[in-house]
Amino acid sequence: MFSTYAGLRAVSPAADAIAQPAFLEETEIDNIPENVPASHSGVGAFGLERERLRRLVHSRFSHKAYCFVEQWTLLRAALNDEEHDKVRSAGHLPLFLFANKVIEDSRLRFQPGDWVRSSMCLTFDGVMFETRNTVYVLLGPGDEQTASLSVIFSFF
Repeated sequence: MFSTYAGLRAVSPAADAIAQPAFLEETEIDNIPENVPASHSGVGAFGLERERLRRLVHSRFSHKAYCFVEQWTLLRAALNDEEHDKVRSAGHLPLFLFANKVIEDSRLRFQPGDWVRSSMCLTFDGVMFETRNTVYVLLGPGDEQTASLSVIFSFF
């Protein structure tokens, strides 16, 4: 489950405790717009400069590529209990990311405007969605949906 803190959500395989993303300061949280449409999840970076986000990503994940995305959807895999336990025991979260719009990719794998679907999530703090090879930085509002693995893997 996602936990909320000032409109942000934090997820880790170990716990679903209420947590403030470590890289956001109280003043940045206070600047998150309150007029995000109710149909959006309220997760994602609002009003933070891209250069600041680049520095934050590099400080936390210096060995990984990053990809800034907009118009994104968190896809929660619909799993039975046994599948869920296997995912968790492998150190993953049953989450994938689909983004309609790549803004910037640090290794130029994707061009601005491309779409992308991630592999399974390792960590997610409400803004930074980490996979084995990439940290996706979620910009602006997005959505959440539950989907079967067959639907998730059809985005390829």
